[in-house]
Amino acid sequence: MSLRAADVAICAALSAVIAGLALATKSLWGDEVLSLIIATHSGEDALAALTKDYHPPVYFLLLRGWVAAFGSSELALRVFQALQACAFLASALALFRRVIPEARFHPFWLLLAVSSEAWLFLPMLRYYALAATLALVATLLLLRWLESPTIVRAACLGASYVALLYTDYPSSFVLALHFAYVALVQRDRVIRHFAVCLAGGIAFLPWVRVVTHQAQRLGEMTQVADFNASPAAVVLKVGYSLWAFVFGETTYPFEALALACAGLLCLALFIAARDLGAAKSRAPLALLAGVVAAVGFTALVTTIISKRTSFIYNPSRTFYALGFLYLALGLVWSRLESRHAKTLLVVPFLLLAAYGNANWLLNQHFLMPVYATPWKEVLADLRDEPGVAIVDERRCYEYYRERLPGSHPAPVDEIPPDADTVFLVSLGRESTESDVAEELAARLAARGSLEWEKKYLPIDESYRRFKARLTGRDGYDAKVTVRKYRLTSPGAP
Repeated sequence: MSLRAADVAICAALSAVIAGLALATKSLWGDEVLSLIIATHSGEDALAALTKDYHPPVYFLLLRGWVAAFGSSELALRVFQALQACAFLASALALFRRVIPEARFHPFWLLLAVSSEAWLFLPMLRYYALAATLALVATLLLLRWLESPTIVRAACLGASYVALLYTDYPSSFVLALHFAYVALVQRDRVIRHFAVCLAGGIAFLPWVRVVTHQAQRLGEMTQVADFNASPAAVVLKVGYSLWAFVFGETTYPFEALALACAGLLCLALFIAARDLGAAKSRAPLALLAGVVAAVGFTALVTTIISKRTSFIYNPSRTFYALGFLYLALGLVWSRLESRHAKTLLVVPFLLLAAYGNANWLLNQHFLMPVYATPWKEVLADLRDEPGVAIVDERRCYEYYRERLPGSHPAPVDEIPPDADTVFLVSLGRESTESDVAEELAARLAARGSLEWEKKYLPIDESYRRFKARLTGRDGYDAKVTVRKYRLTSPGAP
């Protein structure tokens, strides 16, 4: 069952809603602004910026072209992501119909479309949605090629592999999963599929030197994120990603709803395992194994090469596997005969999506508070204030300072000798270091009197205690803290 214009329109409308809500309730956070900076470097600096980053170039080149055509306003950037969200939802719908043709809109495609994890990452100015879309498109092209291995279809499949390789390194693991699938299902096509993969690899050779340099730079970094030094890091990252795919990242794992839904899902999957048997379970289990392998590969890479990457970032790096997890669950649902069992499998996902998206809209219960850093709110409160500002993640502050109405304190790296009012904007951080040196913050506190302090995006106390037990240290009480200092001795060193 192919896609119709009405199907694409539905995907576009839903994508517009997601992007519109993100525009209304979110600010761009550090990595999103970094995406824009990398994409918009001019001249020779553009290639240098791309090679110094830790990702391939396709997403940034597309973003560069978009900004050149439509500008870098937040609205334009959210529309850019909305187009990718539409492509993701349409590709997922096409794959669902290919694998489960009896349903035009499969319940688990609908659940994928409203899942809190999709709503979190689809509008984000990062490569996640593009990589996930290319993984789905490549899988569709593989199935078409297996159906009829023509030269044109082989070329399209190879092109999708090249696009994946140049968009996101971890999601390129899809090539290995495709090869394993061909080897199991149609062994007579293995040689030809290997040739397609080889062609994609050859096309990637010009970038290999850059990849080697990027890996060396990551390996030279001494910072090690929480639990990355532990042998259990890979297991933790895989488990956390799968948890996030199902429960989302705006629902605390200790909440009553999360625990109740976990119980319901365990019961539903137990009934499914009992009723389906080995024959009917083979396909969904194989697909689930592929998802776990993909997530595990990314976890292994970030543990060995990028040691500074905390486990809590792994769901974003493995977002490309989300659609395949829901497809596996869709296969299970379609093969169940009991209506009650089907309902039992769907209800937890509905509850989690409703609760998780409500929290996303309200900017609360974020397991990664950085995704909801309220820069627009911060700058709104600093509008027309005199003085200067020392700012952590200055690039975000500067992005909104240049675009929001009114004047705002100018960001500086050092306390000016003649300053009498200085704002200190500090961020609570998970595993990275502040841009503001502790010594500078201490000098500011020593020279000035604190007139007021305001905290933005306060962290739930129960979550703070949970993280403290997990990491063995006290966590921050708010994502952003703004302090206004009146200097008592202007001109002093």
